[in-house]
Amino acid sequence: MKTSKKFIEALLFFALSLMLLVASSLAWFASQSEVDVDEVVHTVGKYDVDVLLEVKTNYHPEYVEIETNEQLNTLLGNSIPNDIFEFRLTIVNQSSTDVDISLIFSDFVSEPSLEGYDMLDAFYLEDGYVVIQDETYTNIDQFTLPYVTDEAVEIDNKPLELYRFSNLVVLDRLYVLTDYSLPYQATRVVLYTIQFDSQIENIAFQEALFSINTIEIFIK
Repeated sequence: MKTSKKFIEALLFFALSLMLLVASSLAWFASQSEVDVDEVVHTVGKYDVDVLLEVKTNYHPEYVEIETNEQLNTLLGNSIPNDIFEFRLTIVNQSSTDVDISLIFSDFVSEPSLEGYDMLDAFYLEDGYVVIQDETYTNIDQFTLPYVTDEAVEIDNKPLELYRFSNLVVLDRLYVLTDYSLPYQATRVVLYTIQFDSQIENIAFQEALFSINTIEIFIK
């Protein structure tokens, strides 16, 4: 009896240990998947929308889809002065009602190759505005974003762009749209262009990284 009881206890202990091992392995793989696939666009709210982020450049004139931070970091990290990135963010209302959306850029990456510099000085929003189109790609709205200061700023005796990201971003956030109406089953396309300042020649901005890790769409 004692032998049988000990055998059963040992068997139960082995089974429990195996279950814990499997659970730990699944949790590890799940966490690895979350880390490896870190999406750029996040939606927040109880309503349902479809989103698609695409970009084309002066080197690649056709739009390609961007899903992860790694893709965006690679794209922007290999840029040189005067490179142009034309982004197209498509939002489709799949809810059963009209909704309002707010669009916020955050988690900006600034990794200059020399200390004391900011990559947000080197990249700017072209003309400082975003364009809104409908599903036929017809322009229906245009919004110019507010900047922090109109005071002239120079690097190496060369003026920086007024709509540089360092002059647009406040507390690591850039509010692009606020409570913008998205009717039932409607599609809205947000167009914006980011450019690497052609006047930037300082070595601090070479082999460096600028990126936007998070694009949040709040839906209500």
